Amino acid sequence: SGDAATAKKIVRKAIDARDHRDPEPGAWVVVQAALMFQGEGDEDGADKGFEMALQMVPEYPPALVGRGRVALAKGDFKRAVEMFERAYKQSLLVETAWLLGDARSLAGDRAGADEAYALVVKDGRRTDGRTLAAFYATKNRDIDEAVRLALAERDVRDDLYTFHIGFEFL
Repeated sequence: SGDAATAKKIVRKAIDARDHRDPEPGAWVVVQAALMFQGEGDEDGADKGFEMALQMVPEYPPALVGRGRVALAKGDFKRAVEMFERAYKQSLLVETAWLLGDARSLAGDRAGADEAYALVVKDGRRTDGRTLAAFYATKNRDIDEAVRLALAERDVRDDLYTFHIGFEFL
């Protein structure tokens, strides 16, 4: 609802109430808190949150992706590539492969970027048509397939995010 101060208080309570015997849910909450800081433009605060999550759950993919996004925002493309590669190794998400491709491209590794983008297409076709449709729309490529994927996803998911992707083609 736009009340960042209250959201942060609620997240703080969730972090304080976490079960130390099961660290993953607590790490997830810390990542959500870090994303709030990142959304406000506080990259250093966000990075500290992502690092805290990694202390709770080493190699935790959402925290690695967060650190990669911070590195991208700071122009540290080599570091971003490292974070996204580690995250992708742990969790083969299409979005992470896309971020890895962008980071490699920004780092000047065109062949590496193409390799990562090929994973976006391969895995997107197999597991995540919505993200693949967004990738195609963003990169202005394979528009016919993007439209087909977006329409198919709209029929299955029927949510606001999928509906928004469809409007990128109209």
